[in-house]
Amino acid sequence: KSSMNRSIGQRVMCRYDGDGYFYTGTIQKNQDGRTIVLFDMDIEQETSGHTLLPINNSNSQLSLFVHDYVLVRQIKETEEYWAPGLVLCLPSLYVLPSNLYMIQIYDPSSKQVGIQR
Repeated sequence: KSSMNRSIGQRVMCRYDGDGYFYTGTIQKNQDGRTIVLFDMDIEQETSGHTLLPINNSNSQLSLFVHDYVLVRQIKETEEYWAPGLVLCLPSLYVLPSNLYMIQIYDPSSKQVGIQR
């Protein structure tokens, strides 16, 4: 049995090509026999060339450091997704709560900004 067949049905997080965010889904085979991720939002995407992150609690890291890459849970209306981020600043040891990190979050959408000189 190949390692890919053993992972069919496994819950994973995978980057969705449509917007660059990570979403949860299940590894499956489509009618052509290719391995796909069926995202929880009912969209399919081939797994070839994508990193699949298994969903389990053992991947949590208790200590983060400046410049660590992280995935940040986001919720928009009823949709949950995970945005790539970069740790910019660690929590202060002297301020409560002491578990707040400053994270720069990736946002692929364009924004209009006004600049005055």
